[in-house]
Amino acid sequence: MSDFDEYFQTSADTSTIPHRFDQFWKDSITYLKQFPLNLKISRKKSKLFNKYNEFELSFDGVDKYPLRASLFIPLKANVKPPMVIRFPDYMSEVKFSPELYEQGYAQMILELRGQREALALLEQSEEKQKESFGYFSENMLDPEKYYMRKLYLDAMRCLDVIRLIKEVDKNKISIWGTGIGSAMAVFLQHNADRISSIVLDEPTFVYLELTQNVSKAAYAEEINEYIKKNKLNRKKIKENLAYFDVIYLASKINIPVLMFINIEKRSVAPQGGFAMFHRIPENKDMVIFTEIEESSVSSSSKAITETIRFFNETLK
Repeated sequence: MSDFDEYFQTSADTSTIPHRFDQFWKDSITYLKQFPLNLKISRKKSKLFNKYNEFELSFDGVDKYPLRASLFIPLKANVKPPMVIRFPDYMSEVKFSPELYEQGYAQMILELRGQREALALLEQSEEKQKESFGYFSENMLDPEKYYMRKLYLDAMRCLDVIRLIKEVDKNKISIWGTGIGSAMAVFLQHNADRISSIVLDEPTFVYLELTQNVSKAAYAEEINEYIKKNKLNRKKIKENLAYFDVIYLASKINIPVLMFINIEKRSVAPQGGFAMFHRIPENKDMVIFTEIEESSVSSSSKAITETIRFFNETLK
């Protein structure tokens, strides 16, 4: 049996959803709303100032944590441009896409909380080869303080920001998430009513019952290392992680989805993407990659072409 055949047959049992799943997130979103956004917008000088405006955004997330994002708005549009929100993978970043600009899309790129600070500390440390930041191994016994909960709520903050940006079309918003950012995209579309479509680029943090045991991604290794040292709490940790598993939201996705999966990239655990894809009811496309290299497929010409096509179909 080929890898594709094996992965394609992956199906998830979602009867394991925590009984307080919906209430947990209802309470979390209510908790987020008590913190003012405190949005600050700073214009940046760009080499292409005659083609788009670039802004640096700062705003408060849950518990008043300072968040940062970049905003790019094309100038050539005769109408307010559609918006693409981009969520990066853990320990990674997303760069401005000239291809999206050429098609007339505005771009908001979120910087994941804590990553800038962690990189700065690594630069000052003698252990510069450390492979992870450690955020996913913190507060694993307290889901209300867990890093993934904060990321999901940060995703919702991005939509709060866009509602205040008058230069973009707030009725034409898509999300492009990579890795952990894909899980953020699924969560945001589930809790918002203005999302037109989503791109899930090598999705992770999905179907953890299986993928957590086989993934070699940094977040998974952080979690597994913690579990090894805390075996007596293994069951409780697994139960807590289930609150952040987007496999439980897949069947409720009712907007167009484009998914990229690299079946040769073991760190991503492709099984999770296939399990989620099968549970999405309709309006879904999957593009398979077989590159062995560990870089994200989103930067490939094939992925960019497919993404532009998808956005042109769902946002224009």
